[in-house]
Amino acid sequence: KQNEDIKDFYLGLTDKGGRKSFRDVKHYKRRKRWLT
Repeated sequence: KQNEDIKDFYLGLTDKGGRKSFRDVKHYKRRKRWLT
């Protein structure tokens, strides 16, 4: 399941691109910390 989550993350990052993707990266890291 974790792999799928990462897959969705990268797909979304490629889909949006630009600044917003960078913001999503920060959000993803924060979320990852929560999950751990």
